[in-house]
Amino acid sequence: MTTLGETALTAGECAVPLHIANDVADPLAHATDRLHRAFAWLRAHAPLGYAQPDGFEGLWVVTRQEDVKAFARRPRLFRNGEQSVSMMTLEEQAAIRAFTGGDALPYRHMLVMDAPDHPKYRLLTSDQFAPRNIAGMAEKIRRIARGYIDRMAELGGECDFAADISHRYPLSVVMSILGVPPEDDALMLRITHDLTGAGTIVSESGNVTRHGGGGGNAVIEAAAEFDAYFARLMAKRREDPRGDLVSQIANARIDGEPIPQMEALSYCLVLATAGHDTTAMTTAGAVELMARNPRETARLRADLTLIPAMIEEANRLVSPSKITMRTVESDVEFQGRALRAGERVGLAWASANRDEAIYDEPDAFRLDRPPTTLFSFGTGVHACLGQHLARLEMGIFFEEFFARIGSFELAGETAAAASHMMSGPKIVPLRYGMQ
Repeated sequence: MTTLGETALTAGECAVPLHIANDVADPLAHATDRLHRAFAWLRAHAPLGYAQPDGFEGLWVVTRQEDVKAFARRPRLFRNGEQSVSMMTLEEQAAIRAFTGGDALPYRHMLVMDAPDHPKYRLLTSDQFAPRNIAGMAEKIRRIARGYIDRMAELGGECDFAADISHRYPLSVVMSILGVPPEDDALMLRITHDLTGAGTIVSESGNVTRHGGGGGNAVIEAAAEFDAYFARLMAKRREDPRGDLVSQIANARIDGEPIPQMEALSYCLVLATAGHDTTAMTTAGAVELMARNPRETARLRADLTLIPAMIEEANRLVSPSKITMRTVESDVEFQGRALRAGERVGLAWASANRDEAIYDEPDAFRLDRPPTTLFSFGTGVHACLGQHLARLEMGIFFEEFFARIGSFELAGETAAAASHMMSGPKIVPLRYGMQ
């Protein structure tokens, strides 16, 4: 990246076709292959193109893996800027600003922070999520995983794997780490789904079902409920600290001062949502992918040392966080494009994970891929704090799964959540036998 040259092309000169721009912005496309087709077109024809979707602010869309990496690893030039890292309609932005009195966000968490605050807040819990420490959680996680395999046995050989198992298992894990009582898991499941916009689902045949409200108001309502719950819990933990993350957050200090209440609530929010929904969708996606690829599944069943490879493939193909936003800090030229200060940039993680320049048959589920850099957890200073925990959760679950589940197949039409924040399998009807 260089300083701006006189011949660099501006946003107006790099406009992508409107139908491609609208597919990138449409949450319904995020639930289907329509988004991946749009990304494939952009990689081939406009790897750094400027999209102006209907009802959205314009954005540069970065789709090739090497370019996504280059942008993500320059946090001082491409900043979060205390703005939403998810795509939002202009209407949603207006609703949030009206609610907050002018602020772009109702929360201030690590995902929207820049330095110097971001590294300070990340350090509060980064040690707990380091590989050497999450290994100590394995026994607890295995007990939870076995409980959900028991649940599959109780369901008698047929279930909605997403709703009954995968969207509950990682929630139980992350809430136990946070210190939320198990009896509140169902409440947290509903609130976190409302916060991520996961109430809209799209079936394989294109049928759209919406649960609850929509837009910025629905998120605001869920946020208020989340705040009230965790404010009460943190107050209890300040009076009676325990060995959980809520206790640590509630009593944390930065630069010698207690962290503000909003930042504390925001910390709980990002751990609860990012630590739950992404793993839930990827676990459901793994089972769907295996059911659709019986030959690869037979290889896996014959050699369970391939479970980590399967998990990486599921993470690559599902990529729950499809695209996240950054803001250009100062004028810069990249590949002959003039990016101006204040313009928005979308880092297309899902596109990076299917880049033809990196992956042979990028849309195929294959267990024989050589190790590559995975972009489902981001990269650079904002790489997912809980990625090692997510891999451990999935690894333990599928060890238990293959120990007790025999053959399995899809028992009906699948459907996926449609959301700019996180999208992935939401309904996975499964028929299976125990062994």
